Amino acid sequence: MNRARLPLLAVVTATLWGWLLLERPLEAPGDARLLPGLQAAQVRRLRLDRGDGGEISELERRDDGWWLAGDLGRADDGVVQGILGALEYARREREPAVDRATAGFTAPRATLTVDGQTVRIGGEEPLGGGVYAETAAGIAVTDRHLADAIAVPPEGLRAAWLAGALPSLRRLGFGDATLFRHGAGWALTTRAGTVWADRERAEAILRALADARAESFLPVAPDGPAGIPITVDGHERARLGGRCESDRLLARRSDGAQLCFAPETLRPLTAAIADPAALRALAPVPIAVDQVRSLTLASGGRSLMLERIPEGWRIVAPSPGPADPMAVEGLIETIAAARGTDATPPLRAGAGPRLELIAEDGIRLVLVTVGRRGPDLVLERDGEAGLLALPSTFAALLDPDPARVRAAPVPDSPPPRPLD
Repeated sequence: MNRARLPLLAVVTATLWGWLLLERPLEAPGDARLLPGLQAAQVRRLRLDRGDGGEISELERRDDGWWLAGDLGRADDGVVQGILGALEYARREREPAVDRATAGFTAPRATLTVDGQTVRIGGEEPLGGGVYAETAAGIAVTDRHLADAIAVPPEGLRAAWLAGALPSLRRLGFGDATLFRHGAGWALTTRAGTVWADRERAEAILRALADARAESFLPVAPDGPAGIPITVDGHERARLGGRCESDRLLARRSDGAQLCFAPETLRPLTAAIADPAALRALAPVPIAVDQVRSLTLASGGRSLMLERIPEGWRIVAPSPGPADPMAVEGLIETIAAARGTDATPPLRAGAGPRLELIAEDGIRLVLVTVGRRGPDLVLERDGEAGLLALPSTFAALLDPDPARVRAAPVPDSPPPRPLD
């Protein structure tokens, strides 16, 4: 080895050993977290000071979630929980041999205070890719997760949703209309009365409400009408109406926030507000096919009653017996796939085919022919305002002939051949 290099090698070796001794990892025993004993689920107050003239955000946990101080309204619970989760699991990886100025605490990039405990985030730690953090226990190196979690702008802490979580929603009001769960389906009440609602359109409205996020916020509400009230289970959540800049849709949430949405994100809801009658189910069976547990068809004094059983389906009347499950399911699916139109009272009154079904939740649906309008059948759903016109071919689907669904008899097995 070149002897001239020995002094340099010694210096490097000594430096590395010195760093290893000074930048010692914390001992394993005990709680090595930045804030020992912190439980995110128990935190009630949080203050985020972004430093260097940045805005300060103060938050408080209430019974229904996190709120921002002042008149900023609800906070985004997911973002707040992300910050608290990062803080709960942030560890003191090493105790560096640096002073506060070198670690960036003369002007910390952020200061986080939770229920009276404080963590300051300083500069980048040059060797291990972490950051400096300071608590009452002194300066430590921690990984970047906490620094990344709190690097959220003030508006990023604000709840951008319109109506909040809707997992157990039963009734949704918009203006003079109310959409409500009706067994396995949906119903709609307007000034004209109550009708079955189209399940796909109703669920599209709920998805839009759950998924829509505001693109921006207004500091104060602009002049103009208050907007259409949006209620969830009888509680007003927002008023929808008016415009923000760039033709965004304005929503005034009940917590005081003024939100601006891209119009397409709430289109299913705004379309229902403009024409609630268009939500009426034009399918004769407006519930999920797999929820039907019994079906009765009647016409011309004859009737066919079918009942779902664990093994499939059976014929109850006119004569009990096994039914072909595929034939029954296909019949119900074909009936449900039909589409009618809104009808005025029929031009010619008269009796005709009748359908009755009961869903798994006990909801009973009765569809009775009350007359004709030209070649079309005019039917009435029990308890529904308005009539439904269906093509004359729909009558064939309600034919109560049991032969169309009866299970084919199982042939007897031939006797075994005698052994030679």
